[in-house]
Amino acid sequence: MDLAGLCRIPAVCFLNPSLSLERINLKHYEISLIEPLHDIKGHIKNMWELLPKHLSKDMEIFFQNELISILGEKDTYRGSDYRLSALFMCWVMENHSSCPREIKELLYTLTEISRLAYLPAQKRSPRFILRAYNITYKHTLLCKQIFGSRPSLNKFYGTYYHSLSVHLPEVFRIIAPSSLFSESEERLFSQIRGILKATSDRKKESIRDVGLIRYQSEKIFQKIYGCRDTTDSRVQVYQQLIDKHENSTFHLGETDDSWSEHLNRIVDYILPQNDPWWVKKCNMIEFFDGDDQPEERSEGPRMFDFKSTSVAEVQHQLKETLKRNWQYISKDLASEPLIDDEENDDERPVLEEECLDDETVLELQIPDELDDNADSGKKLTPNSERQTRSATNGDLSHLFKSKPGKSLYKVFGVTDE
Repeated sequence: MDLAGLCRIPAVCFLNPSLSLERINLKHYEISLIEPLHDIKGHIKNMWELLPKHLSKDMEIFFQNELISILGEKDTYRGSDYRLSALFMCWVMENHSSCPREIKELLYTLTEISRLAYLPAQKRSPRFILRAYNITYKHTLLCKQIFGSRPSLNKFYGTYYHSLSVHLPEVFRIIAPSSLFSESEERLFSQIRGILKATSDRKKESIRDVGLIRYQSEKIFQKIYGCRDTTDSRVQVYQQLIDKHENSTFHLGETDDSWSEHLNRIVDYILPQNDPWWVKKCNMIEFFDGDDQPEERSEGPRMFDFKSTSVAEVQHQLKETLKRNWQYISKDLASEPLIDDEENDDERPVLEEECLDDETVLELQIPDELDDNADSGKKLTPNSERQTRSATNGDLSHLFKSKPGKSLYKVFGVTDE
């Protein structure tokens, strides 16, 4: 990828630029795929421009009024202002009885992505990495459900959206996104500029001496007396109000083709030895990534570090893991399409007794004696499938072959060779 602007070598290369990256322990050096501060700010800004248009008229007016009340009328808005507005709107809409459920979930995933991006480096763990994958994936599903994918939405589905939904969890595997922030450094230049405008005579010596001395004095004063930014303080207050960091759940009937790609990205969490990271309840998959779950498990997966690997190498290892172990992954993770017949069976609740047991695989392989309609070109309907199931008294073991069906190969992106 070509970057605009000046090309600068790493700071540790300044003393001896002729040394190779391997000699200075930087062979895994790479440009970060995300810039959390600007990505979150830009995505939330695009969200506030688009979301009100998909609400009812009364709800749109209410949403806009609440948004103005928290953002105010400023010439420029900082990243912390947008983070605060996302938390505030999530809290307001969560307590609004007329707000649609999918809107509440969309706002929650937005705030959760922001929380994960600002998570301290000391808290990075396998549980948070899994949660980053699940939350970003759920956010993409909700965006497609609410906004669609029209060409006019190219701005919304642009760089900011792509960086957060795709690259944030990938970077999370090797380093905490909060370690990549340039927010403090950018604020430093702003503070020094303000000091120089008010106190210096614009001469070089005055800028160097007066500016740095006054900045150091302000920094010491802030450290002693515990001063902190008002906006950051309010962000922490509203973050505590949103405390429902429960396990991530996905309805297999509501997922699309992207579900298989999501499983590919977390393959090290769904291997047979790593089953404690998830469980299937009827047609729901629940991942154990909530705040009440352990940060790591003895079964794995292991943590990576940016000092010894890169994002590209981690992705390559995951692909190799998938090739070696895909046939051992539980078939319960495969998505099952909703039944769509004249009685709208997809809208009724799934009863416990209708759930297949754990040994049920992805797809029924109908033997010749039951596939009488194959020659006539007729398809097996959902009703006839129910009749077949009842005729065998629930015992479906004879319907499966030793080799998995084609759809299993399709789910995990492996060809049947």
